[in-house]
Amino acid sequence: MRKVLFGGSFDILHGNHLDILKIAKTFGDYLVVAIANDGRIRGKKHPALPIFEAEERKKLIEHLDMVDEAYVIYDKPENNVIFKALKLIQPDVYVRTEEVNPIDEKAERKLCKELGIEMKIIPRFSHPNFKSSSKIIKYILENFKLEDMNKLIKKDE
Repeated sequence: MRKVLFGGSFDILHGNHLDILKIAKTFGDYLVVAIANDGRIRGKKHPALPIFEAEERKKLIEHLDMVDEAYVIYDKPENNVIFKALKLIQPDVYVRTEEVNPIDEKAERKLCKELGIEMKIIPRFSHPNFKSSSKIIKYILENFKLEDMNKLIKKDE
C-alpha cells in the first residue's frame, strides 16, 4: 500500500479542494490529509480565521470519498505543521501545491529526502474559475452589506 500525505487549511471547503485531493490520491492507494490547526491559520492568514474550527473541518474532510484518514496537526502557530505531519504519518509520498511558500518548499524537500519520502508538486489552479477560501470571503465582503446578511440569517432561523 502506497500512503500519500496532503496538507492544508480547508477552511470553507470548495471545489478546488476536491480537485486537488483527487489528484493527490492518484499518487498512491491511501490518502491521509493533514489539517492545519486554528492557531496556525490565525497566525498565517488573519486573526478572524478560520471560519470553521479544526474539528469541523476535519469532519468534512473525513467524509470525502478520496480521503482515507484525516488529522488535525497541532503545533506552535509559527511552525509549518507539515514538518510534524511528515514525521508522524511517515507517508510514501508527500503532495503539495506549487503556490505554497518557496522557502517552505525547500525545507520540506530536504526533510522528505532525509525521511525517504517522495515529494510531488501539483498545480493549485485546476480550472479557470478557481476559487479559494480567501476569494470566497472577499466576494462576500464586497457584494453583501451587513443588513443583507442579517436578512438572510433571519430567513434561516
